[in-house]
Amino acid sequence: MCEETERDPLDEPVKAGIRFLFSSVPVTTGIRVPTPPIWTGGTGTMDYFDEFGPRRKTTVAKEDMKSCYFCLNLDLIDGEREPETIELPEGFYCHEFLELNPLDIQELLFFQRKYGLVRGARETKPYGTKMRDRQRPEPKRSVFSGINAEHYRGQLEGIEASAALYDSVPDQELIDERGVIKLGAVSFQEAICAVLDAQEAIRNTTRVLRDDLPAMTRREAALAKISSEYISQFLPALFPSIELVAIDEEGRSSHSTASDLITAVFAQLARGLLNNEAYRVCENPECGRLFTPREMGRRLDTKYCCSGCQERAKRLRYVASHR
Repeated sequence: MCEETERDPLDEPVKAGIRFLFSSVPVTTGIRVPTPPIWTGGTGTMDYFDEFGPRRKTTVAKEDMKSCYFCLNLDLIDGEREPETIELPEGFYCHEFLELNPLDIQELLFFQRKYGLVRGARETKPYGTKMRDRQRPEPKRSVFSGINAEHYRGQLEGIEASAALYDSVPDQELIDERGVIKLGAVSFQEAICAVLDAQEAIRNTTRVLRDDLPAMTRREAALAKISSEYISQFLPALFPSIELVAIDEEGRSSHSTASDLITAVFAQLARGLLNNEAYRVCENPECGRLFTPREMGRRLDTKYCCSGCQERAKRLRYVASHR
């Protein structure tokens, strides 16, 4: 009697209706980002983080930029549950994200714990390649448009450093927990340069709609064009023009807006740009954040990002006039 051969899961029937979904870019703010527990690894990492006292180091040493990394905290991950996701706050891209100082590595860690893991522009590889080769981080060179030569080199080198961490894991069926962590490592350099690059792209493009500045120069217009092209290359991954989706018995689609953090930030930015929303800097001298009156629910001619800043600026003017 012949033994029954093991059935390949890929040969199992799909228990849902399969349809194509046609869409343009639905630039809404309702984009969710996975927020798994994040920690750090690499020799000397704890010099930058101390749960029980002040940090011994506040800025990352050059020799640690490529060897230290952000990773998932496996002790806090439930393998039977999907990772929790967060919907980015309205205006996140020009408020919380622009206010982040990625050079403060502890601030960058806490930011990722709250809003999701930061990665650079990595290449997506086709199915059919070996799993290990497909997951190996490599820079998506077609995306890098050279907004800033220093950030460009830094992000490429950062992703290559993550690849080196990945390659250091033995190629065998069973690996220890430390090896699993390194397979998903994001080097400090990759994360820092990805944020710096995205922040510059946001500043360059929103300059077009800043109504509190003089007319744009040709240099500023050129930077805005380059940056908008850079941003637009991220969006198809989140909003493909043609998408194959599964429809369950209740008519619900498998289409999801879950995204990595940088792509979600650019999708929010695209919404503001395509709606031609006015941008300005809050005139409260103690604030100075970039904001859009429409997104903040403020009058279009307002000079302040919120009523609190408006009242604070009023008090500062009163104090100054009575000195």
